[in-house]
Amino acid sequence: CCWSGQGEEALRRAERALHLAPFDPFTFLHQHMLAQAYYTLGQHEQAAAWAWRSAKANPRHGPNWRTLVASLVASGRIAEASEPAQRLLELDPAFTMSAFAARTPLHAPIREDFLARLRLAGLPE
Repeated sequence: CCWSGQGEEALRRAERALHLAPFDPFTFLHQHMLAQAYYTLGQHEQAAAWAWRSAKANPRHGPNWRTLVASLVASGRIAEASEPAQRLLELDPAFTMSAFAARTPLHAPIREDFLARLRLAGLPE
């Protein structure tokens, strides 16, 4: 839902998943889904808060670091985004914007904003 811009539906589904299985070992994925849903809805502070939670639950989940970086930049916290950007590159040293852009399921204009924010954080083209 997030990828196609259906943030409200994605939010509802992720909240339900957390409610149904609050102690699931994959709770970090539900938290990541909440971060993406809030990002899609333009609630970037909420998105960053959920992405931080997901990162603490599973610091090896690379897609969450991208969402965190974009959310922090969107919130005007560009300096704070540098550490999560570095963490992303540690997890995925071959990461490039062009490769991500080619494979992401995000639809425009969400995709374009997301990519622009990752760029502002200094991730490699």
